[in-house]
Order: sequence, then C-alpha cells, then structure tokens
Amino acid sequence: MFMHVEIIYPAGFCYGVSHALNLVYETRKEHPSTPIVILGELVHNEIVSKELKAQNIETIKLDESLEENLQKLDKSTIIFFTAHGHPKDYDELIANLGFKSIDAICPSVKANNERIKNSLDPKKDTIYIGKSNHPETLGALSIDEDILLYDVKTKEMKDKANHRKAIVFAQTTLGEDTYLDAIETLKKKYASFDIAPRACQEMMKREFAVKNIPPTYDLIYVVGSKNSSNANELKMIALNEHPQSLVKLITSKDDIVLEDLKDKKNVALVSATSSPLKAIEEIKQYLENL
Repeated sequence: MFMHVEIIYPAGFCYGVSHALNLVYETRKEHPSTPIVILGELVHNEIVSKELKAQNIETIKLDESLEENLQKLDKSTIIFFTAHGHPKDYDELIANLGFKSIDAICPSVKANNERIKNSLDPKKDTIYIGKSNHPETLGALSIDEDILLYDVKTKEMKDKANHRKAIVFAQTTLGEDTYLDAIETLKKKYASFDIAPRACQEMMKREFAVKNIPPTYDLIYVVGSKNSSNANELKMIALNEHPQSLVKLITSKDDIVLEDLKDKKNVALVSATSSPLKAIEEIKQYLENL
C-alpha cells in the first residue's frame, strides 16, 4: 500500500502549551522529590498527561470534591494552574490552604483576560464568546460577575442584555467560523458594538492551513484529543471545507482504523495546538511503512 502523507504546518505544540510544559518540567528538575499537582489537565492531550504522570506529576479533577482532595495533600505540594486559565476564587482557595502555586496560563489567554479586566464599563455589556464548560471560559467569566456569556454550543446568550452598547471578547481556541457566526448574531442585539482583537493568532494559522489543504487529499487526520476544544474546532472546519475527504480525529497511531485507509492515496495530518510533534511524526512514519 503506497500513500503520500503530509504534515500540515504549523504542527506540534503552540507557544502557550510549550510555555506551560516547560514550567512544569523545570519545576520538577528543581524539586525532584516534591509532590507536584495540577488543578485539571495542564493541556488537553492524553499523551502529555501520561508523560506528566510518569514524572510523578499528578492531576486533580475540578469537581465538587476539589477542596476536600486538596486538604489531603502534603503541605509541601506545589500546585499548578493550567494553561487554560482558572476561576479567580481558586487563588484564594490555594492560598488559604497554605500551598505554593505556579500559574502556567498561556500568555495569550492571560493577555485576553487583562484586556477584559481593563475594558469593563458600567455603561456597556461585556460579552464573552466561548464554550460554557471550558476552563478558559470559566476563568474569564470569574473576572467580573456582570460579564455575559454567549455560548457557542447553544448559540444563545445565557444572560439578558443590560445596555444598548457592548464590547465583545472570545475564547482563544475558537475557530474563525464559529467566532464570526457568534459575532453576527450578537450584532443584531446592540445599537453600538465593539469587537476586541483576537488574542491568539495560532488557531487562525492552523485553521487557514486546514482550509487550504488541496482537494486531492482523500483522508484528513486531525491529531488531537477528543476533549480538546481546539482539535474539535479543526475537525469541524475540515469536515465543512473538505466534504470529499474522510476526516477523522485521532490522538496517536494506535487510533488508526485500517479500514479507513482502503483506497486512500493522499493523507493530510493536521495538528491541534496541544499535540506533540513526535506523535504526528510517528503517525506519518506508520502510514508510510504500511
């Protein structure tokens, strides 16, 4: 079986993911025997999570038992906040419990949150476009209780508009089409409508690359985790832009179904921002050696 396999660039980790991982791994080197715990997934990728666990870096789920689970930890434990950002009340919780914490927030997410904080205006609605259950969204909404959420899943704003003017921000991992659809809906609700600049260009670069995959590619693998917002956005874009191609979301070569490869000649490998380049290269090598 001969297949032409091409990695669609940019591929591998984005800067925000690399930044978070470097912080954690440097901390492990400096404190080889100190317990390290991450509040939630540092990044949304199973391969990365396994590598962290192999270095005795544990993860605590962000659920109703969070405080109870934290209280069970040794007080020497270093707590990491994830790359996605976090609700601000977590800072108070960690401080009150006496733990040292390190924030691995993506610089683009941090910049976006700072813009939101500095743009709050009692005469305008501040609207955040995002996915309601995503940690980045939860972090942004915690900046101020009056921030309104436009949920891209339901295509509804959960809270009623209070003013005739609005300023709009967005989750960094949203695809351009999802974002623009939300913008068009919101524009109809306000007499005056300001749109803040998008905080991260990385998603837009990858989206542009996916849209420009030649039609000769009959199989497109989006390499990423099923719980990655970024990976699912790229998959949706590939499905919409390339109806002639088979589009699959996989995390590693182990997810490849041989039946999907039947009669396929050209394969494109698209990378989510939290996917290791090594995993993508392994998929390419596996397919070329079939």
